[in-house]
Amino acid sequence: MRLTVQDFYNTFFKKSSIPSVYNKVVYSQNNATFYETEEENSFEYESLVYFIKLFPNYLNVKTIDASNYIINKAPQNNLDGFGILIKDEESIESYMLNNFKSTTRSPIKRRLKRLESCFSIHHKFYYGETVEQKEYDKIMEALKHMLTRRFAQKKDINEALTKWENYNKNTKAQVLAKEASIYIMYANEDIIAVSLNYHIKDILIGHILTYDIDYSKFSLGNTMIYKLLDWCIQNNYSILDMGNGEMEYKNVWCNFKYNYEYHFIYKKKSINAFITAHFQKLKISFKNVMKSLKLVDTFRKIKTSVLGKNIPIVTNPVAAYTVEKISKENINKQELSKIKYADCAAFGIKKTICDFLFLSKEHFNDIKIYSSNSNYFIVEGKNNIIRVNTDNR
Repeated sequence: MRLTVQDFYNTFFKKSSIPSVYNKVVYSQNNATFYETEEENSFEYESLVYFIKLFPNYLNVKTIDASNYIINKAPQNNLDGFGILIKDEESIESYMLNNFKSTTRSPIKRRLKRLESCFSIHHKFYYGETVEQKEYDKIMEALKHMLTRRFAQKKDINEALTKWENYNKNTKAQVLAKEASIYIMYANEDIIAVSLNYHIKDILIGHILTYDIDYSKFSLGNTMIYKLLDWCIQNNYSILDMGNGEMEYKNVWCNFKYNYEYHFIYKKKSINAFITAHFQKLKISFKNVMKSLKLVDTFRKIKTSVLGKNIPIVTNPVAAYTVEKISKENINKQELSKIKYADCAAFGIKKTICDFLFLSKEHFNDIKIYSSNSNYFIVEGKNNIIRVNTDNR
C-alpha cells in the first residue's frame, strides 16, 4: 500500500487503538511513557507513507524503525485545544486555590451555590457500569436535544449530530468497557447538562459537553468542568482534556493550551514515498495558508448559508417577551390557569423562569406558574412575582 491515512484522535482516543505506525507514545511534559506496544517487532511495513491527523502535541511519539522511516510534522492550524494538567492536586479546592485568583474562584462557587439554592441538584457519573436502556435513551435524547438547540442558536454545524446514530449505538457499550463515561447534571428531575467523555489511561477527554441554554445564567459550563475535574482528581487522572473550540469556561479552567499536528511518516530511500509524503505536506501547507487568511471560514459560511447543510433546526425557541415585577394585588387568578413547568418550553418562557429563579433567589419548588388566555403569564414565588408579557402568542 502506498499511502495510509489515519486519524489519531478517532483511532486512539475514541477506539483505544493506536495507529500501527507508532510503537511508543510519551507525555511531552516529562517524557514518561504513556503507551508502548508489547511486541517490539509487531510493526508490519504495509505502507510507504503514513499520514496521521489530529495528533495532540501534549503527547509525543517514536516509530518502530527510525532507521528506515522519516517523520515530519506540521501544525493543524485553527484548531487549538484546552487542557488541565492535574499534577499532585489533592482536591478540586486545592486546584482552584493553587491556580485561580479569588476573583475567579468566587464567581464559580457563587454560581454553583446559586444553582443549588434554586433547584434540587444532583449528579450522576456512569463509568464501567450498565446503564438501564430506558435511562440511557433519556440521557442520549437529552444530549441530542441540547446540542441541537445550542448549535441552532449559534447557526452553526455540529459534527456530532451528523454522526448521531453511531454515538447512540456505541456509547452504552463503551461506558461498560470503561472506554467512555457519561456525566449528567439534574435539576429536580430535569436533565440540564450532559458530558460524553472518553478515557485513555489517565487522561479524560471531554468529547461532547453541552447544557440546556435556558439555564445559561447559572454558568453550567463552569459547573460541569468543576465536577469532571473533581472526579479526575479523586480517580488519580493526570489530564482533563477539554478538547478544541474556544469557550469562556475552557479559558477559565485550562492551565495549558495545546495544538494538533499532522504527522508525515515515510520510507527512506524511496522516491515514491518522498513524492507522496511531500504532496500531502504541500496540500496541508496550502490549507493552513487558506485558514490563516480566513478563506476556509468564509467559504464554509457561504456554503452553509446557501445550502443550509447540517444546521440544526430550532426547537423550543425563546419567546419575545417583556418582564415586569408585580404584587399579589395585581393578580386576578380567575382569569388564569395553572400550568406545569414542563410545558413552559413549548410556550418559549422556560428561560424566563430560570432567569427569574436566578435573579430572585427563589427555589423551583416554591414557584407557581399561571397562564392567561390573553398575552401573559404569571410566575409567583415566595417573595417575588413577575408578569411575563409575550409578543408571539
